[in-house]
Amino acid sequence: LPHLRTLAEALEQLEEWTELARARQDELDQAPALERPSLATALARMAEDKLGDVDTAIRYHALAAQAPQATDSHRDLTRLLEQAERWPELVAALERELTTTPATARDAQIALLLRIGALREVRLSKPAEAAQAFEAVLERNPHHVPSLEALERLYQQAGRDKDLLRVLETRAEATID
Repeated sequence: LPHLRTLAEALEQLEEWTELARARQDELDQAPALERPSLATALARMAEDKLGDVDTAIRYHALAAQAPQATDSHRDLTRLLEQAERWPELVAALERELTTTPATARDAQIALLLRIGALREVRLSKPAEAAQAFEAVLERNPHHVPSLEALERLYQQAGRDKDLLRVLETRAEATID
């Protein structure tokens, strides 16, 4: 492993990015588990910034984002997935983030659910799954107006009259409060 690091440092000084990527990949393959997320993040940034390879950057950020406290990698991963218009993968990444967001961080959970709901509705054309995300927002904040509005639209389009009536009643209560 030390010889790979020495080689990588020399290649970086020479700005031999393709060869450096190979050396860093070898280093990643041999590194202890605790070092892999930071190495994967470095490889992702090099792939994006030096090689212009978004797919490789996404792959390495996805690897790094699996580690606890990998906030920067996760942020970069979601940015790249959105930029590449890889909507199903973006939704999956946001769903993973939601599972690691503490219950006490209700506003962060709501923001994630709103984004998931919007992506499911607009980009994936999955209105039933979008409705699930907006319903999950209401579990955290029963009078969340943007979610109520989204559900009203979705239930109206789907002909789900019973659910539509419930949403309209909740919206009416929210405006009275």
